[in-house]
Order: sequence, then structure tokens, then C-alpha cells
Amino acid sequence: MSDPFGQIIAAEGLQVAPAIRDMHRGGVFDGSADIDHGRGPLVRALLRAAGMPPPGRAVPLRLEIRPDADGAWWTRDFGGHRTRSRLERRAGLVLESFGPFAVAMRLTADADALVITVARGRMLGLPVPGALAPRSTSREWQDSRGRLNFDISATVPFGGLLIRYRGTLVRTG
Repeated sequence: MSDPFGQIIAAEGLQVAPAIRDMHRGGVFDGSADIDHGRGPLVRALLRAAGMPPPGRAVPLRLEIRPDADGAWWTRDFGGHRTRSRLERRAGLVLESFGPFAVAMRLTADADALVITVARGRMLGLPVPGALAPRSTSREWQDSRGRLNFDISATVPFGGLLIRYRGTLVRTG
């Protein structure tokens, strides 16, 4: 069983590195991340509502991916700060819900990475107008040591950077 990312990778025949395929089968992964936040009270309020971690460098990270019949639960533990989200596959997109927010993501692959872009967003169950919707082009790739690397970010048109976290993970369970 795979998470929704793995399901779309398989269904669309996306060519991705073995570490990416392996991660999206589910399990436990450990590593670290550098976390950056945007500035301002609105950005802080949005990040708090979404349950995002505080900024930091070389923050220990544990990711647990638990696929089930309808999608997957992702639990990220950033040095003791837990962020949990639900992922489902819908109409060729991955829908991720966390707190009062949901984003629909489109997957593509380039020469060396899985590329994840936000197609649309929802807040409190209502569509966010395109001009206000979060933007993201995030990437996952395998480095020369076989580790999964990631660079995940979200920006908003009215406030710039919301959050960016990047680092490495290896399977531990």
C-alpha cells in the first residue's frame, strides 16, 4: 500500500528515484530540517493555526507515514513539535488537510526530483480565491548517499514567505 503521492507516481508513471518511491510506501523516517518562517502577525497566526513548527536549524525530524484504505496520515515531529495531516488522492491530485486548511497538490517529475505544486487551497472548508491562494513549488530528490532530500515551502501573495523547511530523511522503520 502507498500513500497518495505513491499512488499518483505509479498511476502516472512518474520516473522518480528509489528513495522517493520507498518513502511514499509509508513507514518511519528520521533526519533533520532547517525551518524558516515569514514575518508579521498574520503569517504567525496562519502558521499557528496550521500547527507548523517554530523556526530552527538542524532540527531533529521524525516522519511517520501511515497509509490506509482511503489515504494516509503523516505525522511530522520537529524536535518535539508534532504536525499531523491527512492526505487523500482526489482527481489526480493529492489533497492534504491540516488544521483549518487544505491544499490540493499536483505532482510532476523532472530530471532528478519529484516536483510538488499547489493547485488550489481551502480554508475552513471554503475555496481560497486564486489571487490569495498559497503558492508552492516543493521538491523531493535522492542524494548521492541514497538519502531522501526535501525542500518544502509555502508563500502567499499578500505576505511572501509563510514557511520553508528543507533537509534529509532516511528510513528507520
